[in-house]
Amino acid sequence: MTQHKQIDRAIHDLKSGAHWRVVVRPDDFDSGRISELAKCEHIVASSQVNWRGWPYPFFDSSALQIGSDWIACFGELNPYREYWRYYQSGQFAHLFGFREEWYQKEAEIAAETTKTFWHNGYEPQGYLDLTMTINTITEIFEFAARLAISNELGDNAHIKIELVNAKDRLLINFGGWLLGWYRIPSDNIKAEWSGNAPNLSADSAQLALDAAKKLLQQLRGRECFDAPISMLAEKQRELRAKGS
Repeated sequence: MTQHKQIDRAIHDLKSGAHWRVVVRPDDFDSGRISELAKCEHIVASSQVNWRGWPYPFFDSSALQIGSDWIACFGELNPYREYWRYYQSGQFAHLFGFREEWYQKEAEIAAETTKTFWHNGYEPQGYLDLTMTINTITEIFEFAARLAISNELGDNAHIKIELVNAKDRLLINFGGWLLGWYRIPSDNIKAEWSGNAPNLSADSAQLALDAAKKLLQQLRGRECFDAPISMLAEKQRELRAKGS
């Protein structure tokens, strides 16, 4: 099997399983917003957020795919995969797996702390860590803010974050406790934001917290999950301090 076919198969597997789906785009469509594909490469590379061991998004100039009006990149560190495309229209589309799968044993241990709350017959279909979720959404908004600073999102922008094929993933808290149990109740949950693109750079941290809270409130157990915004903000500050 050629490398190209191997990547196509890996992308197919990524789409078929549980994954994140993110779209960051200008509100208005302009197919030639970015004049050259080479400029697309520079924009993604310079906007990349590298606050943890694995950057957002993964970028490898030697592995770029080039289309008629887009560039793309596939990254893999088993069992995690991700794939993104960036179009000359300014739209960034990103699929990626759950990093929790790197820590399966630790996730199972964390899940044990909530097991007494589970409804009869419930079995987790994977895990969603509270800190990783906040960190990921914070990185998404920071990446979008950097795109806005370079004026690639126009006057107004839209961000859509979805968890896809993720039903019955269990919320966990690595290294901590959760009072109760919470799971993703359906195949897809999402959070969206639309607004003034230039304000993204100043407000990205708060906007990320709002989106994280909106996403997490869709989890269900005996009641919906409603973490205090102060707790989410503290986890976010720890992440952003690594990038300062």
